[in-house]
Amino acid sequence: MGSHTISALVDGILQVDGLRRLQGADQERRPSGTTGVLPRACAAEVLGQFRSRRKSPIAAETLQRIAMFYAIEDRIRGLPATQRAAVRQSDTRRLIEDFKPWLEARLLEVSKKFGLGKAIRYTLNHWDGLTRFIDDGRIRSSAASSR
Repeated sequence: MGSHTISALVDGILQVDGLRRLQGADQERRPSGTTGVLPRACAAEVLGQFRSRRKSPIAAETLQRIAMFYAIEDRIRGLPATQRAAVRQSDTRRLIEDFKPWLEARLLEVSKKFGLGKAIRYTLNHWDGLTRFIDDGRIRSSAASSR
């Protein structure tokens, strides 16, 4: 199913693993100028990228930082979307805003083509989709949390 078909069927947030199947869906514009589908990348995929490299101090710290996001999500699970969004704005946003420049700095310390560098690049390349949940309480931080 191509992105045009998906956008014709869904209006809103499509939470998925494996965002590759939906590349371009967030670019499609309807006649009204609105986006039909806003794909959201899955934090569980990022975790997988770093878990296999956890012996690295950079990977270990990355996993600790991501665990802080998950701890906040555990605390707000079951709350109404407006309350989740408010907590994410007050608690998670600061952590996310510190995390991206930290990752960018670590990328300068490792090979960009292998292992840890690939994991960091994957995370940074999917940044918008990974952080979309901060501004919208309806979105889960991870597709794994919706199972």
